[in-house]
Amino acid sequence: MKILLAPSETKKSGGIQNFDIGSLLFENLAPLRTNILHRYINILQKGDLQELSRLFGLKKEADILANKRDMVHALTMKAIERYTGVAFDYLDYPHLDAKTQHYIDTHVILFSNLFGPIRASDMIPEYRLKQAP
Repeated sequence: MKILLAPSETKKSGGIQNFDIGSLLFENLAPLRTNILHRYINILQKGDLQELSRLFGLKKEADILANKRDMVHALTMKAIERYTGVAFDYLDYPHLDAKTQHYIDTHVILFSNLFGPIRASDMIPEYRLKQAP
């Protein structure tokens, strides 16, 4: 059985290792994901404030600039720990026993706005991308 879970636009900062896009669920999507990631990075580097505001779903310049991250060298953490919000806070993954964490790691699929379907255990960087209306 697989459990599908929607992502959150808010995420925790930090991480422990470099990002490997080829390690995500459905490895055959790596070329497509790489193309999308390069386009995203290009917008981060060259986009004006208005374009970045739409991309992030933010209005304040300080918030927009704070989300222009170096995705190439970004550190990662498990997706289930990266996302925050009501569902993720209620799940309280860090305080679950190892057996329950393993079940979640192997049975929960999240739909990342940037990477598409990923496992709860997939290591992802911090990013901001507004879900399309």
